[in-house]
Amino acid sequence: MTVKGVSVNIIGVYQVKLSEYAEVDGSLVRDGKAVRLVAQHFLDAPEEEIDNSICQTMEGHQRAILRTLSEEEFCRDRCAFSESVQRVATEDMSNMGPEIAPSTLSRISRASEGYLEALAVMKTQIVKRDTEVAKAKNTAEAAKLSADYDLEATVEIDKAEKVESRHGVS
Repeated sequence: MTVKGVSVNIIGVYQVKLSEYAEVDGSLVRDGKAVRLVAQHFLDAPEEEIDNSICQTMEGHQRAILRTLSEEEFCRDRCAFSESVQRVATEDMSNMGPEIAPSTLSRISRASEGYLEALAVMKTQIVKRDTEVAKAKNTAEAAKLSADYDLEATVEIDKAEKVESRHGVS
C-alpha cells in the first residue's frame, strides 16, 4: 500500500545467492562467516522453507518502502524503488547469510486493475481543464479590452462631435 493508501501489486525478481567468497586485498577468500550464517538459518530447512523465508523478507522490505511513496512517485521512478529495496534488504539478508544480486520489477499494477491508466486519464483531464480555463480567461480578457477600446473610441467620437458643434461644423 502506498503512502496514500492505494493497494499496489508488485512482482519483483530477486536473485539470492550464498556469498561463499569475499574480496580481500584484490583476492577472493572463503567467507566463513557467510557460510556459518546460512548454516545457522537454513541447514536442515527444506528448500520451500528457505524460499518462503527469503520471499517474506523481500516482500516486507518492498511494503515498507512502498508505504513511503505516492503512486505517482512510485510509477515515475521504479528504478529508485528497486534500488531502495535492494539497499535495505541487503543488510537484512547479509545477517542471514545470503546476498542479493541486482533486481528488477517485472510487473506493477493496482490491486484493482486499470488504476495506472485511470491516473493517466485523470492527468489528461486536468491538463484539458487547465487549457479550457486559460482559453476562457483569454477570451474574457480580449472581450474586456475590446469593450474598453470601443468605449474609448465612443468617448473620442463624442469629444470630436462636441468640438465640431461648438465651431459650427456640420
